[in-house]
Amino acid sequence: AVVAAGLAPQAIPVRRCDPRTPITGLPFTIDSCGSYTLVRCLTGASGQNGIVVDADDVSIDLAGFALEGVPGSLDGISVAAGRRNVSIHDGTVRAWGSNGVMASGANELAFQRVRTYSASPPKQRAQAHSKHRHQIAPQDSRETFPDAFRGGQEGGGGRRPA
Repeated sequence: AVVAAGLAPQAIPVRRCDPRTPITGLPFTIDSCGSYTLVRCLTGASGQNGIVVDADDVSIDLAGFALEGVPGSLDGISVAAGRRNVSIHDGTVRAWGSNGVMASGANELAFQRVRTYSASPPKQRAQAHSKHRHQIAPQDSRETFPDAFRGGQEGGGGRRPA
């Protein structure tokens, strides 16, 4: 955890009128469209994915928090093949046993200000092999991303951010 000036990260209260669905624990499955947000740092479990996205038109706001894996965990965020229009932004995904973000076969993805850190490089990868937009901060990352994932070269069906 990051502690600045003696302050530890605090949970963000989600108001009753807030249209975002809070993610308060892992594992968590998203099976309907909408906006979802972390309300604190969350830790995964061995043998399980952290967040599974099995719906189109989904926005996941990590809200500056982290999804942390444990030994033997699977993917931090797993987007099912064939899903469309998924956005993941503003946080950290680290130390997952398989991949930080796996989105193979998904389409129209956007990643903004997402940092991934590996427990033991190069095991952790942020994977996306489809039409996607992303703005991952490689300067904040300990991981090397394929060119398509950095948004530099086109590849894997990707395109540069608009």
